[in-house]
Amino acid sequence: AGGAASDVTASLEAKPPLGEAEIASVAAWTQKELDDYWDAREGGWGRPQKVPLAWDNAWELVLARAGDTNARQRGLLALDRQRAIIDPVWGGICQYSTDGDWLHPHYEKLMTYQAGAIDNYAAAYALTRDDGWLRTALAVRGFVDHFMTGPEGGFYTTMDADLNAHETSLPFLLGRDYYAKGDADRRALGIPRVDTHEYGRENGVAIAAYVTLYEASGDATALAAAERAAARILATHATEKGGILHGPHGEGESGKVLYLADNAAFGFALARLHEATHKPEYLEAARRIASIVTGELRDDKGGGFFSSTPDPDAIGVFATRRKPFEDDVMAIRFLARMQRLAPSDATKDAIAHAIPVVSTRQAIADRGRMVGDLLLALEETKGLR
Repeated sequence: AGGAASDVTASLEAKPPLGEAEIASVAAWTQKELDDYWDAREGGWGRPQKVPLAWDNAWELVLARAGDTNARQRGLLALDRQRAIIDPVWGGICQYSTDGDWLHPHYEKLMTYQAGAIDNYAAAYALTRDDGWLRTALAVRGFVDHFMTGPEGGFYTTMDADLNAHETSLPFLLGRDYYAKGDADRRALGIPRVDTHEYGRENGVAIAAYVTLYEASGDATALAAAERAAARILATHATEKGGILHGPHGEGESGKVLYLADNAAFGFALARLHEATHKPEYLEAARRIASIVTGELRDDKGGGFFSSTPDPDAIGVFATRRKPFEDDVMAIRFLARMQRLAPSDATKDAIAHAIPVVSTRQAIADRGRMVGDLLLALEETKGLR
């Protein structure tokens, strides 16, 4: 999670699968790009805007688990420094900080960032067994549980940065003034608006993060929350074929189009739930989503995956089906898990032809500091290509 979207370049013909030496070269180049963004003084990647880049953090922790002491130092430093943009009262993590440090937060709290923080801090605890990392993960989870979870267990989308930004009849208050107050004073003024939409992508990353928290801590309530959210989305968003709609059935025009972002992230979450529980229903639901990704969302000619199924109402440039880097990488990561859990030729072939699409130097350069997810994908597909 984190940062602007970027599209991979469309191709009329699929590039041939990369050999292991070529993939190793891509990984080395990508790592060099990421290293160039490392901020040794403040921690994290890039300046002047400081962003809690969950996949970059996650990649450093993967390297740390493999014995890389430099990655361990960098990953833990980044996680320690970004604690400064976690609300000390309610626990949510802010979207970013300006001024080249972690001391000037923008107070909007997106679910994708909450999920990333929960996952990262739980993984840091699993790596170090330092209770401080677990306490931070639980603080962020507390915010999600209290402010961004619906009555049926689904996860909401975002909380506004400022008070009454959308309620023009009520007094407006900047986030920096609102969040300087304690719990009682905040509640007396009101709660910043929460977008209560329950989307497939946001629920997917949150469910996966709660699974990581469960695996690291053994906290059964985290797993129960993840399962409850999954049940909610499957009941309200799943199509007859098993794909996941952006919003629930009957909400606007959401039933006409399936989006890669929702299906890749939610499929990934179902695979994680199966890994944690071994319940066959999660694997079957994930398998059905995988068939959508490798079928209706795959670009058979150019490789990789389209952002959506065709939109019957789209015209002009909006009818062009893009291939967003971030969503294609998540699809690869989802399919990699599926190939380990339920191998199939279709999944293996889709992975092999998707990797070249996101592995060009141009695609990696365009993505900038947000390439930890690609490095994770290349690692997670080892032995499957």
